[in-house]
Amino acid sequence: MAEKTIVLAYDGSPSSSKALELAVSLAKAVAADLKIVTVLEQPTSVFTDEFNIAEFEKRLHSAGTETIASAEQQAQELGLKAESALLAGNPAEEILNYATEVHAYMIVVGTRGLGGFQRLLVGSVAQALVAHSQIPVFVCK
Repeated sequence: MAEKTIVLAYDGSPSSSKALELAVSLAKAVAADLKIVTVLEQPTSVFTDEFNIAEFEKRLHSAGTETIASAEQQAQELGLKAESALLAGNPAEEILNYATEVHAYMIVVGTRGLGGFQRLLVGSVAQALVAHSQIPVFVCK
């Protein structure tokens, strides 16, 4: 286990894929562990009886699991074994809590997440991380 840990906020978007490449390079350069986190944002809309929230949450969890597996595979292909975590809640809050919990050296995040149904990290996550983090945040464009 390395003395330093880099946390990568990953949602499968092109921006987070670039951030993954950067995070792997940084982790190799400073001999850090890489921990990849994907946050499932909980639905905030009012649901009707016609909409099955349990099925929606199941699909969301499945998509998140696939996203994390893809990120782990990409990191492995780039020559670094990474650990991952799938969290649920407010993305910025969950990332900050996780990074604090694992004593992160740095947080790496892309500038824009996915939109619509596939959105796992909202576009304002990078901004919220920069504004509220006590841990250095590297935003990859």
